[in-house]
Amino acid sequence: MPPIDTNSGQIIAVVEKTSMGYYRPAVSRFVNVRELVELVYQSLPCLTDVVAWGDTCHPIRQYKGELVANRFKTIVVPFAPNNFKQLCNVLEDAKALITGSCAITMFLGPSSQPPRDLNILVTEQRFRLLEAFFLHKLDYEWVDRTAIPHDALLHAVAHFVCYRLEDRLVTISVVNDAGLFRAVVCSPCTADMIAMTPGGICSFYPKLTMDCVAILSSGGLLVDPEYAVGSVWSEQFTMYDNAEFLGADCGLSCPSLWRGVADSNLSRVVEWDRRFSIREPLQKSHTIWRLAETCSNPLCSFRTIPGRYCPLLPPLTMPADLNAIEDQCFLVKRHSFTSPVTVTALLYVTAAMSPHKVLVGLQEGKEKLRCLDDLEMNFWVNTLARDKFAVPANHYRRTFSAIPDAPALKLPNSYTIVCEEPEGYPPPNALLKERFGQSSLNDTLRGNILVLKHFNHDRQQVADVTEGDISIINLLLDGGALRKIHWANFK
Repeated sequence: MPPIDTNSGQIIAVVEKTSMGYYRPAVSRFVNVRELVELVYQSLPCLTDVVAWGDTCHPIRQYKGELVANRFKTIVVPFAPNNFKQLCNVLEDAKALITGSCAITMFLGPSSQPPRDLNILVTEQRFRLLEAFFLHKLDYEWVDRTAIPHDALLHAVAHFVCYRLEDRLVTISVVNDAGLFRAVVCSPCTADMIAMTPGGICSFYPKLTMDCVAILSSGGLLVDPEYAVGSVWSEQFTMYDNAEFLGADCGLSCPSLWRGVADSNLSRVVEWDRRFSIREPLQKSHTIWRLAETCSNPLCSFRTIPGRYCPLLPPLTMPADLNAIEDQCFLVKRHSFTSPVTVTALLYVTAAMSPHKVLVGLQEGKEKLRCLDDLEMNFWVNTLARDKFAVPANHYRRTFSAIPDAPALKLPNSYTIVCEEPEGYPPPNALLKERFGQSSLNDTLRGNILVLKHFNHDRQQVADVTEGDISIINLLLDGGALRKIHWANFK
């Protein structure tokens, strides 16, 4: 082969014979010539390919972090030309996430047109920090002070504002108290379920995104074709309203299965600067989501047996006589499970005369219990009344290691109490009223209460409730726990 001319001199290709008798071409000094390494990086638009190439050997790996960081800078720096480093620090201080076209471009590589808008998610408490930076430091101007989110995002985004500087737009979406990642997974399609920080990126549907196809979420079905919300109906992605296009079993990617933000088995996380890590907020999130209540793919194994683990109990009305109480106790006792793992919990059902030990199974698609979020607690307590597709799994539960009214009185184990969503209008809980009724609580003791036990005060180590735990749980509920799980504390 003829020599390759570079600014660092000629690179000579040679042929070597291996010990196995095969010949292989080798290029001496290739990996030590930065411009050649950069050339290969630039020829790999998809970020996952860039990472795979960067991990091939140590000399190439030393360039990976810097070159991936340069890609992020190239995408974001037009929105803060002379203040890029400060923008990164402000995003970190505000604990904000970048979504939309900038995140998609970072993951898939540059397209024919660079992103014109920078989309940011932030909580209400830190919104003013970002607003002051763009308005006063970068001289952006308001575009619309009365903008309201599209109906597809209304339940996840409280409000948003838009700023303009020349031909560049910055939109800041202020999320409600359920968390940033809930707004991400409430996006109208899977392609938009992607977020990044100045040091990392996470795509919740990487394979679909790399194939430039997307599945509409429940909110995406509300977007008319003439409106552009996120990537819905964009030319970059082919949109489907279900998984039938796969032509095969959905497996664990089934749209009807619950997935956790903190569970990265099906997600793809890439980090290039751990100072701006995205893994930490991912691991702290308790948000779970699904795209649909049922799967429409005829080849999907989870479509043939809907709810095979734990069918959701319908809400029951307040009993009017003893027969109704007996009927409800019968319903509780007769349920059995085919879940591969079950744990025993204590249920204070609305019409019962005493608490019942019940089994709690795994969510469909889960084969082992790794954390509390893997349990299908909605079988006994309905937390999906407000949103059936993206919920903070920990929103209606509290864990206690001591008696609230006597903090010095430590419990031998921890207990998590799970309540029902108020917007489901559950009936009053006659059992709780009879046993723990107080004038200040009587009107709020509604719906079923589920209590789970943890060994060694570790929330992830779920243990079976025994007969000996019942008196301790009663003491906990009577000792201030019911006030702590008052619905007003969950709003």
